[in-house]
Amino acid sequence: MLKLADRVKQTSLTEGTGSITFNGTFGSFQPFSVIGNGNTTYYTIENGSNFEVGIGAYTSASNSLSRDLVLESSNNNQKINLVGLSIVFCTYPADHSVFLNENGYISGQMPFYSGIVFPDNSIQSRAYNENYRNIFSSTNILSTDDIIFVDCSSGNINLTLPSAINLGGKKINIKRKNGNFNLTISTSSSQKIDGANSFSIFNNYQAITFVSDNSNWFII
Repeated sequence: MLKLADRVKQTSLTEGTGSITFNGTFGSFQPFSVIGNGNTTYYTIENGSNFEVGIGAYTSASNSLSRDLVLESSNNNQKINLVGLSIVFCTYPADHSVFLNENGYISGQMPFYSGIVFPDNSIQSRAYNENYRNIFSSTNILSTDDIIFVDCSSGNINLTLPSAINLGGKKINIKRKNGNFNLTISTSSSQKIDGANSFSIFNNYQAITFVSDNSNWFII
């Protein structure tokens, strides 16, 4: 679990590009142990004129912090080679920040966006325009697809839904646009759609919404 904490700052004499073992703690600052064993956090390393900003996991048994993902560094965004004394502290990287903008809307500077994890661990994978695709032949629907437009003018089409596991609450909308051939939606492995192995959309301009309950797909 990613965890942030205020006033976390320590020194390290670790050298090289591996995990950091901590030594002293600055007065009025907390040690990295407040992050908790196995939890990850954002860190900054200052080593002379070099710096590294990244994500790492704290291990209590060794009092150390891994350097799992470098977000930015003075070494072309790669790990810096530590020499001598380093100062390490928790940070809040700008590219991963979320804040209220001048109009009071939740915003951020992130160059990428995965979604929102709510307190009940449910996930909203997108918070902006939904993904859509135009389909003209049989294919597998992706877990990132939101809307599928299907043209059945050239032949029968079979669409396979992604696995419902770990997609609880995910909605996939399928719209039949035109054509006279069959359109069948089926599932992967032994999963069901409203208890059935497949579902057909017979009428042009008909749209169906499929929703995952984390085990199977249901029509709403």
